[in-house]
Amino acid sequence: MIGWADIYKVVEAMAPLYVALGLGYGSVKWWHKLNAEHCDAINRLNYFFVLPFFTFDFISQVNPYKMNYLFICGDFIAKAIIGFVLTLWANFYSKGNFSWSITSFSFCSLTNALVMGIPVLHAMSPQVGVDLVIQSLAIQFLIWSIIIQFMMELRNAKNEIMACDDANQDLEGHNNATFSGTKTPSLGSVMKVVWTKLSRNPNFYACFLGIMWSLIADRWHFGLPNIVKECISIMSKAGSGIGMFTIGVFVAMQQKILAGGTGWEDVYKVVVAMAPLYVSLILGYASVKWWRIFTHDHCDAINRLVCYFTLPLFTFEFTAHVDPFEMNYKFLGADAISKVIIVVVLAFWAKCSSEGSYRWSITSFSLSTLTNSLVVGVPLMKSMYGDEAVHLVVQGSVTQAIVWLTILLFVLEVRRTRTDFALGDTNIIFDETNESDLEGNNAKVIASITRPSFWCLTRKVWLKLATNPNSYACIFGLTWALVSNRWHIRMPSIIEGSILIMSRAGTGTAMFSMGMFMALQEKLIACGATLTVFGMALRFIAGPVAMAIASIAIGLHGDVLRVAIIQAALPQSITSFIFAKEYGLHAEVLSTAVIFGMLVSLPVLVGYYAILEFLH
Repeated sequence: MIGWADIYKVVEAMAPLYVALGLGYGSVKWWHKLNAEHCDAINRLNYFFVLPFFTFDFISQVNPYKMNYLFICGDFIAKAIIGFVLTLWANFYSKGNFSWSITSFSFCSLTNALVMGIPVLHAMSPQVGVDLVIQSLAIQFLIWSIIIQFMMELRNAKNEIMACDDANQDLEGHNNATFSGTKTPSLGSVMKVVWTKLSRNPNFYACFLGIMWSLIADRWHFGLPNIVKECISIMSKAGSGIGMFTIGVFVAMQQKILAGGTGWEDVYKVVVAMAPLYVSLILGYASVKWWRIFTHDHCDAINRLVCYFTLPLFTFEFTAHVDPFEMNYKFLGADAISKVIIVVVLAFWAKCSSEGSYRWSITSFSLSTLTNSLVVGVPLMKSMYGDEAVHLVVQGSVTQAIVWLTILLFVLEVRRTRTDFALGDTNIIFDETNESDLEGNNAKVIASITRPSFWCLTRKVWLKLATNPNSYACIFGLTWALVSNRWHIRMPSIIEGSILIMSRAGTGTAMFSMGMFMALQEKLIACGATLTVFGMALRFIAGPVAMAIASIAIGLHGDVLRVAIIQAALPQSITSFIFAKEYGLHAEVLSTAVIFGMLVSLPVLVGYYAILEFLH
């Protein structure tokens, strides 16, 4: 049963996030310390530096030889289903588009398992939940995050190539009043750009390096040298803090804040885990709104700090400490299947629906699949199903960091690359509000824009991802996790300390950044009530339903099945906001999903628990 102690653990894990979020918000909204450029700089810091270190640190601590591969297979199938559905929606629905397919996949599949999942699932199922959450998060870092980054780079590369072609026509004296008739870029040119960007994105490498180390370490039983471990920890420990700080900064810059059988002891643990998140959020909000410490540029600098420095280190640290050899791969498989289901549905919606769009598919995926399992999930699942549930939540978080967040990063890079191509070498931000999607705008102009070639887009995306530390964090973290768990070696203290010094600030700064972002908005609910309800529906209904289908299909049963369903309903991943803010894709919607998703997550999770126990 879930007691107050379990709820307190969740609140205890969440409170620091909102402290960082509040600091970020206040730095922009009240204290006017950061401007837009500053916020972008901070977000890029978190994205390219902190997150890769965190990813590597987390994945490298996972034992690949003890994973629940049935769970991982289920997780993979779930996410694959989501991706397939989103692809159909984006290609066949009249209002579907690639951008919203990426976002929708993030909604549906990427979770914040470390903050919410571990404490919640530890409270629910101590023996199973935590291990599965860690395994799921490791796979998320290793696979799905990279895929997201690739898709984003692909989209951006296509837009950049299209813009370059249009600029060349202007220089030649052609009429540029309309985009119709322009040449579609080849797939090769687009993929060349995408690959170039991805090759420079540290997040692209962090997950793989982390799992490789985990395989080696667990195989031959040796740990990461202390000097290496400290070097990683000094950055990775700042991941969550800087990430939430960036969200606070982003929210502070919006016109509206909403831009887009339980025991008391168990409930208290969840509250304890959540409270720090909101403290960081309030600090970020107050720093901009009330104290005028940060300006718009400062908020951008902080968000970029979180995105390129704190978040990668946090991702590496988390991934590097997962044991890939002890994961529940059946659980992870169900999780993957559920996300694939969501992707398929969103793709179909983007292609066949008059209101579907590529951009909203991306955001919807994030809302439906990416969770913050560590804050709420770990304490709550532990009280519900014991330590095993906590293990499952952690596994899911690792999988999310390795796989789904990587996929999200890729998709966002693709999207931005396409936008850059559409604008040439200008620094003007590509405006996609002409789409006929959930906002009800016109998509005719977008449809007629020149499409970059595949290789050009791929090259540009790869170049961007190559300079993105988040691309490396998962790889390094997974590599270290494989190595350390295979040969039983420990990370050197000097390296671990170097990572932790930044990664420990990750969640706090991320929430602080979110608070700053909220403070920059004119209204509390920046994305509007409709999109807020839409995001909550994707987060707490679409994701769990897809996970239930995938889990049953793959043969999960007992506590593992219940943990798999509950962990899919965990609050929105903070990393998804950092990516959305960095790539300029529905950051207001994701910030709203993160902030209010955690507020309503506890009763929703308890409700799922009660229903599943009743059915059992």
